[in-house]
Amino acid sequence: MKRLGARLVLAFVGVTLVTVLLMSLPQLAAIARDNRELPASERSPLNAEQVGRAVLFPRRWAPGGFVAVVTVPPWEVAQRRGQAQPQAGAEAVGSEPAAPGGAGASAAVPSVAGTPLQAPSGEAGAGSWVALGDLGAYLRGSLEARAATVIGTATLALALAVGLGLLLARIIARPIQRVAVAANSVAAGDLSARVPLAPSHHGSKDETVRLAQSFNAMADSLQRLERQRRDMVADVAHELRTPLTVLRGRMEALEDGVAPLTLAEVADMHAQVLVLTRLVEDLRVLSLADSGKLTLHPRELDLADLARSAAAGYRVRAAEKGLSVEVTGEGRVAALLDGERMLQVLGNLLDNAVRYAPAGGRVAVRVERDGGDVVLEVSDTGVGFPAGTEARVFERFYRLDESRARDGGGSGLGLAIVKAIVEAHGGSVGAGRGAAGGAVVRVVMAA
Repeated sequence: MKRLGARLVLAFVGVTLVTVLLMSLPQLAAIARDNRELPASERSPLNAEQVGRAVLFPRRWAPGGFVAVVTVPPWEVAQRRGQAQPQAGAEAVGSEPAAPGGAGASAAVPSVAGTPLQAPSGEAGAGSWVALGDLGAYLRGSLEARAATVIGTATLALALAVGLGLLLARIIARPIQRVAVAANSVAAGDLSARVPLAPSHHGSKDETVRLAQSFNAMADSLQRLERQRRDMVADVAHELRTPLTVLRGRMEALEDGVAPLTLAEVADMHAQVLVLTRLVEDLRVLSLADSGKLTLHPRELDLADLARSAAAGYRVRAAEKGLSVEVTGEGRVAALLDGERMLQVLGNLLDNAVRYAPAGGRVAVRVERDGGDVVLEVSDTGVGFPAGTEARVFERFYRLDESRARDGGGSGLGLAIVKAIVEAHGGSVGAGRGAAGGAVVRVVMAA
């Protein structure tokens, strides 16, 4: 952040310097113009070369330090020029010596303790050096005071710009530095790193606060995705281990001669292979959906007719539990949909409803048009989704039963696949509880 601070300071100083130059140059030009227009006797006795040398070499003619300056104000000089010449030898400290040419023949030469300001005539560069302490004597007339004010104001503005730049650099760089430290921690693998924020910062529109909030939201998302990834790996291993263990046990029993090779044994092993096949296919669908490569072949079809066809395939299974499966709709509900994928959606929703509905209950499928959208709703008379789990039921491998028993729950990918296919169609899906209890899954898609 030192570079940021340096850049901010340079920016402030640069802007201030440009502003000062734009304001000072016209003032200094006006001062120079006024000085040229004044009579020779009232012009400043100092020139730019003398001022520069006095500033760069302040101790050239004052090695012992600054000395007191005694001068005659300009208005008094002019008044004295109008009076008679002083008598010879009557010079006093701070007076001007009479010029040989008579009154007013030459400009007065101010002095320091009775000594003229010019360097001794025997020195090299005589008449061009002035001590730094002598400059103050000339900064009291109108022209000199204006020049001193401009220069002093410019210097003060630059000093304030440097101080303000350092302060703002510290204020701006501090939260960015905290974000950089947290980002380095996340890059090193610590996904729990966050940028500390005060309670008063919540809802703030400050850019640095919003940057920190965005970083924290990103870190939360990364941590959640990493947790889901680890859970998914563990869940996939669990789902694959169960059917593989069953297959291995039966095959070893057949190999050792413990169990006879019968059609029933083959049918059991085939059922486990089907479980593995469906799990792999579900994971493939989710992988395609995540990568945006889930291929859809939409065509105009009647969603109500598709729902009746899917429900017919589950009536035999529902009848074994004493369940009734009903489909209600408003006649033909046409929409551009992928028929095969929508059958997969309906199959997963009906499978869950039949699985969790109690014996003697009812499963209802409702299809209707809502403006420019089509709505598909599947409900049952079971216990419904527990409060707070309405969003989590669409997560992969999430089951309502904590025991994860295979006879009471599926692989945990059904609703995740429903969400992936519906969102691929540009729709949305949500879960909730019906008015009389039970689970309700509502799918909304554009017609």
